[in-house]
Amino acid sequence: MTDTVIKGLTITYTEPGGTELLRQRDLNDFFIPLAYVNRATLALLAERPIAEFADASQTQVWVAGQWRDQDTNLVIPLRALVAYVPSGSGHYARALGAFRTPREAGHGAWTRVCYFGGYHLHAALALDLYNHAADEDRLEFYFVLSESMPPYEPARRQLSPQFIALGRKTYQNLLSRYARCLKHNIWPGYDLDEKGDEIWSVVDLEPWMEQGKADTAAPATTEPDATAPNSRRSE
Repeated sequence: MTDTVIKGLTITYTEPGGTELLRQRDLNDFFIPLAYVNRATLALLAERPIAEFADASQTQVWVAGQWRDQDTNLVIPLRALVAYVPSGSGHYARALGAFRTPREAGHGAWTRVCYFGGYHLHAALALDLYNHAADEDRLEFYFVLSESMPPYEPARRQLSPQFIALGRKTYQNLLSRYARCLKHNIWPGYDLDEKGDEIWSVVDLEPWMEQGKADTAAPATTEPDATAPNSRRSE
């Protein structure tokens, strides 16, 4: 086993240039859940770019690594599922990908779902783990989308370099904060302070509430929310 430390990430692999695969299976297995919704499967495969992207990807990959925090010297284990790993040649040689089933795949709505669901964090972490483990330099990340309701409209999205960079900055900051919480056993909550004049958080009107336009509020989503859970200092 060899450890490589790059920008705070330690990736363990069996031999230089190799990837430690925790699980690998044929990509056809990945589409088994969609077999129950035949229209969704057909809609996906009818999209030529999606079909080509899937054809170029033969496996799913679990890749493992460690975050070594410089301030606390703690080691945090990490792993990421990479749903699409295209072969090292061809149009998608520098890409990885993931699959999602949003309620709405429209560009604007899904961009917000991507942000609030933390999908850009997943993309950046998957790229970093895979690149460091496999000794590659993949820079692109694609999302294959299939709406969860009829007519199961497919969509394809590529994250911009700026979106991936924000995901990388955010996940590294979150890992550093998590390491400090572990070290000092102090965990953040929803409210700012437990003493002083701000022990109660004020709930105020948002601009759209005064206008009576509820449709301008952030849309609800069935996908994961990136907001932090309520927590407290552990005794």
